[in-house]
Amino acid sequence: MVEDSNGQNGFGEFPGSGDGEGQIRYDMYTGEPLTTDIAPSSGASMTQSVGDAIAVPAPPEQSALESLDMPVAQEAPESAPQPAQSAKERKAAEKASAKAAKAEKKASKRGIGGFGAFLLGVFGAIVGAAVAIGVLWCTGMIHFGTTSSGSAQQQVTINASSVDSSLPEAVAAKSLPSVVSIDVYSKAQGNPYGPFGPMSSSGDSEAAPTLSSLGSGVIIDPDGYILTNYHVIDGGSKFVIHFDDDSSAEAKIVGTDESSDLAVLKVDKEGLIAIDIADSSTAVVGEWVMAIGSPFGNDKSVSAGIVSALYRSTSLDSTNGTSFYINMIQTDAAINPGNSGGALVNADGALLGINTLIDSYSGSSSGVGFAIPSNYAMNIASQIIENGEAAHPYLGCTLGTVDASTRDYYKTDAEYGAYIGEVIKGSPAEKAGLQAGDIVIACDGKDVTNSTELIIDIRAHNIGDTIKLTVLRGNDEIEIEAVLASDNE
Repeated sequence: MVEDSNGQNGFGEFPGSGDGEGQIRYDMYTGEPLTTDIAPSSGASMTQSVGDAIAVPAPPEQSALESLDMPVAQEAPESAPQPAQSAKERKAAEKASAKAAKAEKKASKRGIGGFGAFLLGVFGAIVGAAVAIGVLWCTGMIHFGTTSSGSAQQQVTINASSVDSSLPEAVAAKSLPSVVSIDVYSKAQGNPYGPFGPMSSSGDSEAAPTLSSLGSGVIIDPDGYILTNYHVIDGGSKFVIHFDDDSSAEAKIVGTDESSDLAVLKVDKEGLIAIDIADSSTAVVGEWVMAIGSPFGNDKSVSAGIVSALYRSTSLDSTNGTSFYINMIQTDAAINPGNSGGALVNADGALLGINTLIDSYSGSSSGVGFAIPSNYAMNIASQIIENGEAAHPYLGCTLGTVDASTRDYYKTDAEYGAYIGEVIKGSPAEKAGLQAGDIVIACDGKDVTNSTELIIDIRAHNIGDTIKLTVLRGNDEIEIEAVLASDNE
């Protein structure tokens, strides 16, 4: 503890005026008396009033260095001598004391002393308060939790009743009847000679179809139309559909769209329940979703997750050409081989997307799956059902990619872009004024770094939409508008 220059602690004590007078304590910070009580000395009268004048010298000059210690407790003044008790008073006091001791002894025999009763009361009060708070919290009348950011503070309330634990059960019960599993059979060419030489003329050189792959599908119309991925049925010659009620039926292909990786099958079966269709443009990141399908052939399986991201686009090459996946929905709901063609549904049990791809090093779910948005998928499906094929917006030119490896070949200084090699006669590209040798570096203000990005940007539009292209022509940068037409015209 730091002391002042007079050796006193934070509350200084100074002598009164003259011998035999009392002491007054002063506040070291204000210099004012701390109390009007006067401790009597041997010659002071007990009847002196607080209004009597007492000569008190001014407090000595204080030090600039003040103590930060807690104040030290001062000694209490000595008590005044008590008058002697009479014999009668002593006897009465002893009798009262004996009576109190007897009562305390009885209380001890009952197991509860005064202090024990006090503790028991306090414990009861605590228990009662806890029970009351628990009841109020369970009924939603009180909530806990606040979050703050900077000087602003926002109340955040999470009501348990808003997250219904029965939601997955309800969604699964509603959606499962509209999702099917698909067994794909392929014709395997047998050995025309057989194991022991040429077969007889009556022998069949074509082996029976064998199960080649498994997938999922979604009933989109009660008349028997089923939407799935093209890669599920690719190469198949026979398709057996298994329904939620454990019945099965053979399906026929209505039509396919390889470039969108979508296909429509049809079964002749009554009593089918078509899935509700959601507006995929309203999907938001963080939204609850459920994936339904037949992972690894385990039909009628569900997994739950959220929408992890939106507008994921890519392309994949196959033996049948290139498939373009436009504005896919990314989810962490488990999607595995066999889930392809199945449903990604929202909390209303409505179709939000068709499960299609996964991003994984192992070949199994790593929490990064992708679904074709329902709006895009249903547009393609409707065209297939109506016309047997689907049309897409197109520009009408051949494209190449400009990068470090092709810059010299295309004789350009551009660092990136989509190189126009040929413009098709009568196409939207020709009508817009595009020329061979032009390099498209942006579409609607978004950079185009390669030919695939330009095709994806075009596919994200509808037939009849107008797009604005930023084009390098020689050393000039120009803007060109083009109206997209159908690739079926």
